[in-house]
Amino acid sequence: MGDLIYQDEKKQYRLTEKGRRAYEFLVTMFTEPHDERIHKILTPRWIFEYIEDRTALIFIIVLVISSSLWILAEDYIPVLLVILPGYRAHIIPVALLPVINWLASSLILSRAVRTLFGRNVRFADVAEKTTLSFILLNVYPVLHIILSSPIVRLAIVMVVQFFSLLLLVSSVSVAARVSLRTAGLLVILLHYISVLIALTLAHM
Repeated sequence: MGDLIYQDEKKQYRLTEKGRRAYEFLVTMFTEPHDERIHKILTPRWIFEYIEDRTALIFIIVLVISSSLWILAEDYIPVLLVILPGYRAHIIPVALLPVINWLASSLILSRAVRTLFGRNVRFADVAEKTTLSFILLNVYPVLHIILSSPIVRLAIVMVVQFFSLLLLVSSVSVAARVSLRTAGLLVILLHYISVLIALTLAHM
């Protein structure tokens, strides 16, 4: 128990950072209803419990390397959670955009959790957990090369974005220790911001 609690200068017991996270995990597990089978498939929260330390570093490396795949899709760019067709990056190299999107999204989400729900969540925790969602978005350029039909490409864009959003909901739920419903509201907010930015760029 020594790594979960400590005694302060007033001889009162306090939770350490690890203890606080363990407590919030238990609260989340016991106050939320058990996920149904379909929820366990679409929003696999258990996966993100393992994304930390060395595992998180591996995911970050994969994210950075896979970001270079966007060079293959010249007329598409990622904008936070949205894939914008018919637009080319001019100022920022397209290979850097996914990394910037990941960091910006993590910052927005961590701030939103604190502002809207009063929960303290570290930017680093959100960034670690959300890597998988942005890695999935980075798969699209490969599919873009393989598929030739514009209709099929558009359908794939929607599918990739849909599953990326679901993974993001799960990751935010774990990182911030909030319910899937609350995490969903946060992701909807981020997606709304993404759409606004994408629409602005499309009309420039």
